[in-house]
Amino acid sequence: MKKSVWLGMALVAFLSACAAPAVISDIGEDRVKVRGNAYTKPEDKLAKAQEACALYKRQAVAISEFCVDPYCAWKDTLYACKP
Repeated sequence: MKKSVWLGMALVAFLSACAAPAVISDIGEDRVKVRGNAYTKPEDKLAKAQEACALYKRQAVAISEFCVDPYCAWKDTLYACKP
């Protein structure tokens, strides 16, 4: 039992260490594209999109998500910047 708890904690630490920060890959007045890997939290992506849309005094709304590479290790999420 003790071993499985240790293994679970190690797995959580490993997976959280692999998450890449959300970054803006494209921006415009009406849209923003945020890139992250498979372990990037959706709320981190949304926070980055809200930050970008705030430049135009708008709110970010998720539209779609798509893979950037064949293995879907990196994903772009497209947000609309609504007034």
